[in-house]
Amino acid sequence: AYKRILKKLFYGFLIRKYDALLYVGERNKKYLLEYGARESQLIFSPHTIDQSFWKKEVPDTTTKSKSKIIFAWAAKFIEKKRPNDAIEAFKLAYELNNNIELWMIGSGELLESSLSLANKHPAITFWGFKNQTELKALLSKSNFLLLTSDYRETWGLIVNECFSMGIPAIVSDACGVSADLIEDGKTGYCYNTGNINMLQNKIATAALNDLTLYKEGLKRKNEIYSYEMNKKAIIKFLTL
Repeated sequence: AYKRILKKLFYGFLIRKYDALLYVGERNKKYLLEYGARESQLIFSPHTIDQSFWKKEVPDTTTKSKSKIIFAWAAKFIEKKRPNDAIEAFKLAYELNNNIELWMIGSGELLESSLSLANKHPAITFWGFKNQTELKALLSKSNFLLLTSDYRETWGLIVNECFSMGIPAIVSDACGVSADLIEDGKTGYCYNTGNINMLQNKIATAALNDLTLYKEGLKRKNEIYSYEMNKKAIIKFLTL
């Protein structure tokens, strides 16, 4: 406890020395305020990506049926990414609706465990590691992104990337991105980290909804979490 008090005093002293502080999202802002920043010091400069790259058309490299609702999970197969949460929840959702597919993209130490859990499920495909261009080609053919990581996922830029392609996301509430980009029913869905039944419910709900439901929400988020907003933040800083 005393370390936390000393940290707060030290950080507060340093933070108040700055003319301005850029924050990337709501949790970052909350952190800075907690450690003594003044509201007047804070300038919003969001986490973003090159939206023009992700918006580009890519060739269809898949052989999947276009009639299926495809959920894509793309990350390293490691503990903090919780790949097996996606598989467990999907399998439960599939029992209620077999018009869905799960694409697992990536590699890592938990891959064998995930393959075993999937048990050659007819609607689960493992694509292995893909470079950025190959990943874009696969993601562009999906309908939803799944991001199942724990609290060690400080943001989750893959959500920004998918939003640029018009793809909504189902995200665990531990991910930093959940507080800023996810609005239930508008840009995707949020669920309690590790709660398989809740994740299954969100997958089932998403599979039944008209995909145009998310169009306006995604467009609005893309406009906010953009290089244009970063430019405005820098100009605001320079005119202080």
